[in-house]
Amino acid sequence: MSAPHKTLRIRVAVTLVLGFMVFASRLDAFQVILPPAIPPESQSVPSYPPNTFANVSNSRIFASGPARTFDASPLAPVVAPPNPASLPPQVVYNQPLQQYIYEPQFQPQTNYARHPNTPGNWFSVDALLWWTSGVDVPVIASTSPLATPGLQAGVLGQPDTSVLFGGGELFDFLQSGFRVRGGHWFDRNDGSGWQAEFFMLATRSDNFNASSTGDPILGRPFTNALSGDQDAQLIAYPGLASGSLNFNAETRLYSIGFNYWAELVVDTCDCCCCSCNSCGQCGQRRNSSNSNGCGEQYYAARDRSLGLKLGPRFYHLDDTLLADESLTSIASGNQFRILDSFKTENSFLGAEIGLQMRRRRQALSLDLGLNLALGATRQELDVRGQTTVTTGGVPVTTNGGFYAQSTNSGSWHRNRFSLVPSLKCALGYEVRNGWRLSVAYNLMYWTNVLRAAEQIDSTINPNLFPPSIATATDPNRPAVLFKESDYLAHGISFGIEKRW
Repeated sequence: MSAPHKTLRIRVAVTLVLGFMVFASRLDAFQVILPPAIPPESQSVPSYPPNTFANVSNSRIFASGPARTFDASPLAPVVAPPNPASLPPQVVYNQPLQQYIYEPQFQPQTNYARHPNTPGNWFSVDALLWWTSGVDVPVIASTSPLATPGLQAGVLGQPDTSVLFGGGELFDFLQSGFRVRGGHWFDRNDGSGWQAEFFMLATRSDNFNASSTGDPILGRPFTNALSGDQDAQLIAYPGLASGSLNFNAETRLYSIGFNYWAELVVDTCDCCCCSCNSCGQCGQRRNSSNSNGCGEQYYAARDRSLGLKLGPRFYHLDDTLLADESLTSIASGNQFRILDSFKTENSFLGAEIGLQMRRRRQALSLDLGLNLALGATRQELDVRGQTTVTTGGVPVTTNGGFYAQSTNSGSWHRNRFSLVPSLKCALGYEVRNGWRLSVAYNLMYWTNVLRAAEQIDSTINPNLFPPSIATATDPNRPAVLFKESDYLAHGISFGIEKRW
């Protein structure tokens, strides 16, 4: 395809991408792609069944007081030679006729467009080892020495209280994954084509498990919204209760991209070797398989290029968090099963524009890629809680758990304008014809995402614990936080590439 067609394709692609970027930047204002979020304060409170504990004597134990009685979760392919007819006139030296040597030429042509047999397709697979940004989580579990009075047991701020889990970051560790990419050149004479990419970081989890018959003491600390003081629900305490707490959090990231690719600037040194042992400035060894003549085997021993890529990009990040508490009241024999589930999903769709630079010398190559994606992130939040009380072998289930109550349970979604810049720096080595190995450093940064653990409100109105005895004047806590943060992923990758 001729150069004018390439220029036209670039203009069309740039116009489409820039138009999409402008459009995406206005999504937050006009709410055109995603339905607007229902403000938390106007979210309807889930309806609950009538008090099913009316004739059952149940008790839940708090450190703040006596037991309460209830009434009832494109890279350089192996460069093949250009057609000799397309090269400048030969410079013939005073040598035998079978020893022609071409002077090195710097020509504005694509790296991968020198001969009809040049590889037009490529495919690569990378193994990823990336670090991801952590997510803050409140203190989930605490303990105290056996002699601690019930009013102080498990309460944060008390001198003998120890944190068992929480109060720091989750997922601040190495994650493995993979990436596959492929591409095809439209025309080997103008250096344009398409390329596609998919990568995923495997699901990683963070877990905590604890159980006790009363020794040691086990509690769930929180801030009492009624008094403003630190408090704790006791899961296990000598003579009062025994139980267990299981906590599980998971995260996953994947992305899909499709780009139009065009080379903008190329400097290439080509040469042909016959009986000579080197190619002068190019420094490429003579290919013994072509010792009988010249004009067919050409080598790009040294080149520099700059390319532009444009296209759509999709990212998806989801987090889940599940807390599962089981306890038995020693006094009444009643069994409690308390569940909390928090889930967030972030889906980014936008336009990506990038530059890729390459410097190659013989079998070694150095690539640097800079990309920027602009678009909209759809944020989704789902909060659920459930409590099951078994009395005399009869289970009764109501809505509401520990962190998830009627004040923050439900599903919400909204969209936010986001930026996702990324960087890649790779060092490659061509081990044989058409095969290339590489090691690279990668980085991506995603603005305005929701993380599940950061949606936990640790300030709680204890009157909301099922069955609720809250009044209209009680504080509506826990609340829907919709707390945003930024997501960073970076690390190394090891890849193998094939061109044909």
